Amino acid sequence: MIWLLVMRLYTRVHRLEQVVLLSTCITMKYLAGVLLLLATMFTTVNSAEQCQCRCDEERLNTELSSVDDRYPTCREEMMGNITEGDLLTRERQASPSFSTAWSQAERCNVTVANLTDLHVTALTLYTNTYNRTFPLIFDVEARSMGPDANVYRQYFLFKSLHFLLTDALRLLIGREEAEAEAEQDGKGCLLVYANSRRGDNLRGEVGDHVRTGHFVLASTRRYSSSFDLTIRTCHGHLLPRSHSRHCRSSSGLNVLVPPYELFRVVAVKKVPNKWRGALTWHFYLESIGTMTKLNCAMTSAM
Repeated sequence: MIWLLVMRLYTRVHRLEQVVLLSTCITMKYLAGVLLLLATMFTTVNSAEQCQCRCDEERLNTELSSVDDRYPTCREEMMGNITEGDLLTRERQASPSFSTAWSQAERCNVTVANLTDLHVTALTLYTNTYNRTFPLIFDVEARSMGPDANVYRQYFLFKSLHFLLTDALRLLIGREEAEAEAEQDGKGCLLVYANSRRGDNLRGEVGDHVRTGHFVLASTRRYSSSFDLTIRTCHGHLLPRSHSRHCRSSSGLNVLVPPYELFRVVAVKKVPNKWRGALTWHFYLESIGTMTKLNCAMTSAM
């Protein structure tokens, strides 16, 4: 009888040991799985953070996808498409924001030597202080819709405005007003300051050849710590002055730099930025000529 009780007790203890052992194994496997999952998550997050840091960086470059046509042999034809054809009308109908911005700019009825009313309206639209939304839209389109002539013809929505701005720069050859405000050398170049609008992630190396990718509004005075570009431009022009409220250009920004001008990065340094409360990169660009891919891209297909 005692022997039977001992055997039963042994069996129960043995089963209990098996249960404990099984539970321990399950627990260990579970813990191992959790640790592996945590390690994987940590590695993934860490890698993602590293990738984010790298991917957020944007290097100054030659902007090969930008619309950079100078219309060298087709000026009259392009102008005819606007004054006699329906290019401007069609583009305004296709873009309500463009149409609104154009109507606002038409209120500027000043006369500028060598410029038509269309040129003045285009310059006012791009440089005004009362509607900065559309110029930003235009810059995004101009920076990406010119990798080749086909993309430009089919997808670039603002051919008329781009041509008028480019042609206005060609016509604005007088720089008398700039002499008292800007450093100017014998080649007619201007030292100006601008904001790239690309934040703290912009990168570049001394010796890089770069373009802006779109028209840039710049100032002959370095009045803001938000400026991250110092540019010696030989193809930018001083904008005509006007005291009319309908023609008012962005405060202090009085020079237009074209997207086809090519620069070399001559210096890069960290400078104090009081708006961000930290040191930020500042790039010094010196003009070395021009660079264009598109050559009368619209009219060459007609």
